[in-house]
Amino acid sequence: MRHVHSSQVKAPSGEEAMCPNMGERWGSGTATFLMLGDVCARSCGFCDVKRGMPNPLGWTKPNAWRKT
Repeated sequence: MRHVHSSQVKAPSGEEAMCPNMGERWGSGTATFLMLGDVCARSCGFCDVKRGMPNPLGWTKPNAWRKT
């Protein structure tokens, strides 16, 4: 899973959120990604991802995810 976030897309949200279950999730082959950047519009009390209004979607984002 680490090779995915080291390419052209944003890191899995578990890594940025300091998720205590990240090793368990990655070990089972699952991960949650922030597809629209590094800001989340939600305000979950247990999460440490930067909060706010995400930037508009860039035209290159869909291609970056497609290549992944």
